[in-house]
Amino acid sequence: MTASFLSQRTIATEILIDDDDLGPIETATHADLGREIASLSIGEDIPLGEAGLDQLLSWTINRDYIRSKVLSALAPLGVTTRPEGLGRGLYSLGSGQVGSDRLPIYLWESIDDLKSLQQVDSLLRGKADRASGLVLTPGDCGLDYLGKHMVVNLAETIDTDQRQLDLPGLELLWANRRGAAVSADAVEFLDHGDRAVLFLPNEDPWTIIGESRVKIVEKLYKAHLSGQNSVQTGALLNHTGSASPAAAFGASDWNGHIKDRYIYSPKRKFWALKIAPT
Repeated sequence: MTASFLSQRTIATEILIDDDDLGPIETATHADLGREIASLSIGEDIPLGEAGLDQLLSWTINRDYIRSKVLSALAPLGVTTRPEGLGRGLYSLGSGQVGSDRLPIYLWESIDDLKSLQQVDSLLRGKADRASGLVLTPGDCGLDYLGKHMVVNLAETIDTDQRQLDLPGLELLWANRRGAAVSADAVEFLDHGDRAVLFLPNEDPWTIIGESRVKIVEKLYKAHLSGQNSVQTGALLNHTGSASPAAAFGASDWNGHIKDRYIYSPKRKFWALKIAPT
């Protein structure tokens, strides 16, 4: 199991030794593969002795092995497509069966930072999926939706005893969330600080990433709740250092995804959420 789970990467050429008297010492290693040992030294001149090569091996997690085990656990979905790498640890698994729905299924392995989250959100928007799907993650990424796709934490949906996906549980989760999203006729804003999701009637959920951007949408949402509806440009962007929403959100996202879909200008120098009548 260990040999499959871990892959040997290389022999460390430098190590840090914590000496009781001198404290941490950066030490160079010089491998002798024939004798399976390495000589240790400080720089080139001060020898410190020898160590076995097995003590200097560097290991990394074998992601291919982990991915194969995850795909095996997802067998109840009926996913048969070979994983297609899309970048930033995102893989397309083709389509899978959840209840009566055939859905696009994605596996996202690297839920490590906001930059990854933003790039994965962009990658998913670039896919020509007509239907909402599932994004399966190995942990909590802080969101239940990435655009129109529902995010599912595998740690909460895999039966560890059976080492299989709890398909009935997933089907119930999918039905409940999908039903709530489809039937929602009110504006809802789920704020998680540096990421959020906005729900508008007759629109796909919008994933907002970055604290500054979240605050812009929060101001518009509060204006909607208060009945004021719109916010002047200066007040809307005074925390961003930007002069326009296009600059604050980025011209590509603003023009291609946000403007006149989620945010619009009801009059000059004012902005509001684009709420279609239900």
